[in-house]
Amino acid sequence: MYKLKNIKMKLKMKNIGLLLVTLLVFSYSCDNFIDMDLLDNPNNVTEADADVNYLLNGIQVRFVDFMAGKPADNQMGLNSSAMEATRMINQFGTYTGPFSRMRATSSSSLWEWSYMRVLKNSELLIKLADEGGFNYHAGMGKVLRAFTMVNLVDFFGDVPYSEALIGSENLNPGPTSGQEIYNAAFDLIESAIADFNAGVPGGLPTDYFYNNNATKWIKMANTLKLKMYLQTRLINASESKSAINSIISSGNYISNSDDDFQFQYSTVAANPDSRHPEFINNYLAQGGADYMSNYYMDLLINHKSIRDPRLRYFIYRQTVEEPSGDDLPCSGKDYDFCYVGDSYWGRDHADEDGVPNAGVKRSLMGIYPAGGAFDGDTYAAGNINPGAGGAGIFPILMSSYVKFMLAESKLTMDVSGDTKTYYEAGIRESIQKVMSFGAEQAAGSPFIPTADDIEIYVSDALDKYDVAADDGEKLDVVITEYYIALFGNGIEAYNTIRRTGFPSTLQAPVLAAGPFPRSYLFPSNLVDRNSSFSQKQVTETVFWDNNSTTLQ
Repeated sequence: MYKLKNIKMKLKMKNIGLLLVTLLVFSYSCDNFIDMDLLDNPNNVTEADADVNYLLNGIQVRFVDFMAGKPADNQMGLNSSAMEATRMINQFGTYTGPFSRMRATSSSSLWEWSYMRVLKNSELLIKLADEGGFNYHAGMGKVLRAFTMVNLVDFFGDVPYSEALIGSENLNPGPTSGQEIYNAAFDLIESAIADFNAGVPGGLPTDYFYNNNATKWIKMANTLKLKMYLQTRLINASESKSAINSIISSGNYISNSDDDFQFQYSTVAANPDSRHPEFINNYLAQGGADYMSNYYMDLLINHKSIRDPRLRYFIYRQTVEEPSGDDLPCSGKDYDFCYVGDSYWGRDHADEDGVPNAGVKRSLMGIYPAGGAFDGDTYAAGNINPGAGGAGIFPILMSSYVKFMLAESKLTMDVSGDTKTYYEAGIRESIQKVMSFGAEQAAGSPFIPTADDIEIYVSDALDKYDVAADDGEKLDVVITEYYIALFGNGIEAYNTIRRTGFPSTLQAPVLAAGPFPRSYLFPSNLVDRNSSFSQKQVTETVFWDNNSTTLQ
């Protein structure tokens, strides 16, 4: 569990803080506020000395930080709190309580990364790239900018955009509607595709995602559009159906794992720490800072005639011991699980009972996607068996995800294709991706799933689909498998659960946790320093969410 870090902001001049607010809505560093109109910020270079390569490198890294976080610096991204809310990992206490990762004070770093490091810097990058003929740089900057804008809307709702980033012209930039921001993102994506199709007269950058493959970037851009149109299907089904059919017809989207949009971490531990965030949280000397979710582990273990083939890749057990006594503070309480058995140490959703000093016993996120260990019944603490040493991935848009998105689109909007075919392909591609990623760590283990294991699992999943009584039940089955495939990406799980209301089996909080967050609280710095904003309730929905399902 993160310990929320208290940030002390040193303001030497009131006008410096005020002008910075107008520049970026707000932003902070651990030492002081820096007004880019007055000083040269080393993280946000001026136009005179900017280099498109360095700018793009920083944008790529901060885009990932915004989504995945930087636990080495006690800073979180969207993903960690989303995984908690969606029951992938344990949520300790209430959604907005003192230990919550989604509290307003916790998301200030998100605003710095998104507005200053991505949106502001990409604005400069695009200007310089367009002037200098750096088409590839511009295309990447536009796609990452659009994706960041979409994430801001999906999590926070109406946020500063049209009035933001313009300096002293507006001291209190007001909110731009989510729909308007989505429209601007669509335009950016189309412009990016044109850039990628225009060649590279200005040269190629360092591309952390696709190693300078413009064809793959175009597929990713179209897939981002597909995701956005699926997201908005509740408010404009006809437009979404037409647009998704057009993307399907083109075939120019992420359709196999070679085109997966993911970020590869390394084993480098310092200057800066470049290991997967969940590895940093769980495989160091102190052991697991997180608990895995009992609900999620039960879903992997007990809901088919065979255990999920991905189980030993997703979850690593540090000990063969069964939790008891002080190590099992939920014992005797009327919880759904408390303990799921077979040495899988986790917690029920919102369980806030005492935290025993058992970091080297709790089950951890495994080789996929965190770059941890494959569970081969070694039962060694994570700091002793660090697996891949943190060289995991952040899975952002994967081919398996796309198949489930298309299955949902077919069931809800009758787009082209066959639901069951999409559904089966999503399951198979997810299993193959996970096993391929963990192949080196699992090599030689007698616990590698066999071809028969996979066929039994897939057959059981197809049977669940076949016996579903109607399209609503079929969608529940599809989304449940999608939810499993999303392990490690709480962002898309959070979006999908709000959009569909599924999986219907999601565990209710074992203690009163407050209303489920249909959107996130604004960062406290925004509402404290911008008179155009006041704090909202987490029950407020974002523009595309008119789903009436009550979530817990």
